[in-house]
Amino acid sequence: MSINQSAAWRTLITAVHPHPSVKINHGATFLVTDQAGSVPLGSAGEYGLYSADTRFVSRHELRLNGRRPDSVASVRISFRHARWHMIADSIAGPGGDMREARVAVTVDRLISLQQMHEDLVLETYARAPVTVLLEVALESDFADLFEVRYKSWQRRADLNTWWLGPNSLESRYQNADFVRRCLIRAPNRTKGITYANGALRIPADLVPGEKWKICLQYDLLTSDDDMPKLAERCPFEQGEVDPLTQARAWQVSVSQIEPADIRLQFAYERAIEDLAALRLHEQETSSHRWMPAAGLPWFMALFGRDSLIASIQALVAQPAVALGTLENLARWQSDVDDPERDAEPGKIPHELRVGEWAHFGLIPHRPYYGTADATPLYLLLLAEHFRWHGDAGALGPFRQAAVRCLEWIDRHGDRDGDGFQEYAPRTPRGYRNQGWRDAHDGVMDETGAFPEPPIGTCEMQAYVYGAKMNMAPLFEAWGDAATATRLRREAFELRRKFNDTFWVDGQLAFVLDGRKRPVRTVTSNPGHCLWMGILLPARVGVAP
Repeated sequence: MSINQSAAWRTLITAVHPHPSVKINHGATFLVTDQAGSVPLGSAGEYGLYSADTRFVSRHELRLNGRRPDSVASVRISFRHARWHMIADSIAGPGGDMREARVAVTVDRLISLQQMHEDLVLETYARAPVTVLLEVALESDFADLFEVRYKSWQRRADLNTWWLGPNSLESRYQNADFVRRCLIRAPNRTKGITYANGALRIPADLVPGEKWKICLQYDLLTSDDDMPKLAERCPFEQGEVDPLTQARAWQVSVSQIEPADIRLQFAYERAIEDLAALRLHEQETSSHRWMPAAGLPWFMALFGRDSLIASIQALVAQPAVALGTLENLARWQSDVDDPERDAEPGKIPHELRVGEWAHFGLIPHRPYYGTADATPLYLLLLAEHFRWHGDAGALGPFRQAAVRCLEWIDRHGDRDGDGFQEYAPRTPRGYRNQGWRDAHDGVMDETGAFPEPPIGTCEMQAYVYGAKMNMAPLFEAWGDAATATRLRREAFELRRKFNDTFWVDGQLAFVLDGRKRPVRTVTSNPGHCLWMGILLPARVGVAP
């Protein structure tokens, strides 16, 4: 396999979307619909148009003369752009039922930061002109993303919708100083649209052989001061169907491969586009230095562990992503001891949220620091960047953050001074499990019971070993040989203690519980120990 940094980027082959839902996004603004392109009324699922951890559109359904058109196909053209094809039979005209007056509907949606653009195109296959009534049923519940995710609904009193006319609909929600507004407008159309019974009503005069089109612009606003301009031109008419200039520029900058098997080429290109879709534009520091989110739809936010591991894996493609992640997480590195957020000085955050629940402290994600592994993973990413590219000077701005990470590991990560890392939430709202397996039931003993905290997982020890061993060369490059020597000494001592304590009867223990008893539940966590090299060589081949 050869690497060619100058190879031109190719547009991926478009495929019909097979998933039950269709998801498109730009940063933390995203749309989730069913395959027909609808956000059904009263849906308990993930459907909706979201931004800033808020669902701005909770219903979006199209009707022609009172009936929903039938879905034909949905196509995800890029991570920002999707298209739906529909057909409506039996369109009733003035002369009664006209079965030959079949109407085709094409819907294009393009997501931008805090905005969605929608094109609705109608065509008739009748032999004579026909008039239809296009209705767009809309609702905005402004639910917090955590409400939707956990189906924990709350009633909202101060929620109103106004028809501003002649082409504008606004919904607004306020709770004390928390404001969300959804503004829906039709650029370049000043008459003919009305609003009644929760739906925009748009008469369409269809002529055989001609396309009828209307554009709608959805602005998702977080204050009363915002009033975005209407688009002067339709984005789909500006020479490029899906303007992804910034994303394409980054994609061209990544390492290019020339494998013998073209299927590997397609897999790599798809992986690069998927990584670009996770770009957190809200957190970026430059066109190339940016931070990946943890996943769509629930995790389009700053995430310590997930973003760090993704950035380590992306070093082969583009090292600047690692720099963006390091910059952002250093900005949020804790300066305080705050038990309500599981925060301690030097700790790297777990998750940052900006929705209503976080705003009013219903969840501690402002940010929340309940992760025991993000801090050593920060050091691992920093060290891996140096190992790949060898430029200690470029990493100099992160030296102080690295020193503070090491201080947290020794002072707070090791809660009882036994040389191992442990975690336990310090707030009732905190996460029970704060390592790789952070689900509520992710850490259980051999009987299916929860181990007594504090918990020390095997991979946490491996991360600290790897962080100290791999940061030593970087500190030497920074001219600090004493720190490098100390880190290697501490890493060797941790490795010795780890193999003495975690290796039990020919098997690697999953965790040490609060009484320092090894839990031998079989999990995938020991794989991280193989990655870090903390196991003695003779035990590598038998580790579960």
